[in-house]
Amino acid sequence: MILDLDVGNSRVKYRLRSADSIHNGVFNLVDFEDLAEYLPDSQPERIRASYAADDQTQAKLTQCLKAIYGVEPEFALTQAIQGGLTCGYQDPSQLGVDRWLALLAAWTDAHRELVVVDLGTAITIDYTGADGQHLGGYIVPGQQVMWDSLMGNTVGIDVQGLEAAPHTPGRSTEEAIGHGVSMMISGFIERCIQSFTDNSEADASPSIYMCGGGLEHLNLKLSSEYNINPHLVLDGLHISLAS
Repeated sequence: MILDLDVGNSRVKYRLRSADSIHNGVFNLVDFEDLAEYLPDSQPERIRASYAADDQTQAKLTQCLKAIYGVEPEFALTQAIQGGLTCGYQDPSQLGVDRWLALLAAWTDAHRELVVVDLGTAITIDYTGADGQHLGGYIVPGQQVMWDSLMGNTVGIDVQGLEAAPHTPGRSTEEAIGHGVSMMISGFIERCIQSFTDNSEADASPSIYMCGGGLEHLNLKLSSEYNINPHLVLDGLHISLAS
């Protein structure tokens, strides 16, 4: 039995994989000391993790997982080349491992030009050419960060909550913010996809993959079809640490 973990800035996704079943779960990350309350109580033989953190924080996670399961976790690392995919960063260690694993999963699935969009605390967009060369990408604040920034830096606005918003003018302050942020994110993603397509020499449009918790709170309006896979990082983790 294998326990896979995708530890993000605000949530933890996990996958418990046995010979005949797969169980996925997700919970909000509060403190590593509380992990035992949310992780499955089955006993894994291996623990594989995606966690873009400094050594000290990673060591704390390791300590907590060993206390729960008695198993040393294996952490995925961004590679220069893996599975036919080539990292576009001069120093691969500077590319977040979650971005790398999402790209690896998408590339393994499609083997063609890709746009991978991860809607998390930050929104990341990464491109891959038809030859598996990662071409770089963009990082911007996520929906919740945009919302919180506006709440914290604007006098007289006190509205709460995120939800999937239509792309119509808001008829209240809360609607105006929610609809505006949703439209801004959709427009940014649309522009990134169009820019990549316009500069591509391929005959067909790129395959587009979407992941991340922000999908639950966004009403994306894109002209291109896209694949939704909320577990793209976990899929990449399984590929990266298969042996």
